[in-house]
Amino acid sequence: THYGKALADSKRGKNKEHDHADQINELVIYDFSGGAPVYYRRMPGNMPDTRSMRVTMEELKANGFSNVRLVLDRGYVSDEVMEMLVKRNCSFVMMARTGDSQIAKAIRETDYEEMTSRQCWIDRHRVFGKTMDYKYSVTVNGGKRDVSSLRMCLFFDPEQQGEVRKEVYAKATEMERQLQNMKDDRDKVDAETIERYSRYFD
Repeated sequence: THYGKALADSKRGKNKEHDHADQINELVIYDFSGGAPVYYRRMPGNMPDTRSMRVTMEELKANGFSNVRLVLDRGYVSDEVMEMLVKRNCSFVMMARTGDSQIAKAIRETDYEEMTSRQCWIDRHRVFGKTMDYKYSVTVNGGKRDVSSLRMCLFFDPEQQGEVRKEVYAKATEMERQLQNMKDDRDKVDAETIERYSRYFD
């Protein structure tokens, strides 16, 4: 978000602060080995990430960058971006949503003892992790074609899980007290309240 009044690329867009102000998207690409910026582009604030990624890939190619490998932040996590990169045979790493059906299934079916075993330990990052196939298909000539080159990586930090669990249990305990008070006072419960409490209670 910016507060200048005469910038041509300033457009109303979406940001994580939801402040509805005019903004500019600044995209910077850094070199893996030295960490130096190698490409910079300013784009209108209302340009979606999928379009900005397409424009960026075309400009990198036009400027002589070949064999590009990308590490993308969560802003670029979308089916459109992923399909475009796969079709261009571009190597990439991106965060994934745990709501993805394959990832959710892998998490559900992961054995705790196996995940916290010695062979899953990544000492450099002090976490447990493992990789597995990620089934994916792209649209080609109106049909779907399977791609075998994608892998997903699951990581697990028991300490972080413990902290999250404590927060959830504390919140659920407080909500339980509130529900008991409502019950004791015979309060009427509206749909919004039911929805709020239904995450933890029937």
